[in-house]
Amino acid sequence: MTQVKKVTAMKKSNRKGRFILLVGSDHKKLSYLSVLLKRFEYQTYMVKTAGEVIELVASAMPSLIIMFLDLKDIDSLKLMQGLKKKPDIAGIPFFTLIEEGDAAAEKRCFLYGATECFSLSISPDQLFQLVQRAVEETPRSHIRIRMLLPVRLTSSLGETYRTCMLDLSERGMFLACENPSAVNTRISLLINLNGRLIPVEALVHAASSNDEGPYLQAGMGLEFVKIKAEDQDAIHQFILDDIMRGIDPV
Repeated sequence: MTQVKKVTAMKKSNRKGRFILLVGSDHKKLSYLSVLLKRFEYQTYMVKTAGEVIELVASAMPSLIIMFLDLKDIDSLKLMQGLKKKPDIAGIPFFTLIEEGDAAAEKRCFLYGATECFSLSISPDQLFQLVQRAVEETPRSHIRIRMLLPVRLTSSLGETYRTCMLDLSERGMFLACENPSAVNTRISLLINLNGRLIPVEALVHAASSNDEGPYLQAGMGLEFVKIKAEDQDAIHQFILDDIMRGIDPV
């Protein structure tokens, strides 16, 4: 069985210096959420008191603030309401974390100005989409992971079969290669996913040279235009398994 090697994701240049602020008193829950967000390639910072929040935002502005409702030194929602009155903070989206099914808490959070409410039972896909919509100019719908995978590629340049660096999602990928095909070229792929061979027809929607692209290396962005539903489901589950690898449930 072919083994897959995980590669630590590089920070996208447009995310440099950005971070998500997590505010709450339960370290275990904060850590769970922090690890998950880091798997989405976001930087995080955790604080547990109102004083720490105020001190931090005075020196560095987060892209998103996620507020647990368990602060011991102040009502979390009153803190959020007070922060949103500050002109330089008013535009920052606030998410609040509530217990699943607590409709009263959800209503109260929105009354105090929350952008979104969610519980820790949220799926990784749903959390990813919420965060993307809140902080990205061009939000993605599907999680991508950076991997080394064996790929056989057939195009006008011929056929190659080798281990390639790629960003993989269930709908497409960025494939690192020295000689990317032209935009709108249709190519055939055979992805070896832990021994499962997945045939894909893909369309090149972007090509980059060594000083361009998300990782400043040559490659091409591919959109899957023909893939079996069960193979797409297998890629989706593979990505979720990787995202949740080693994370203890809370």
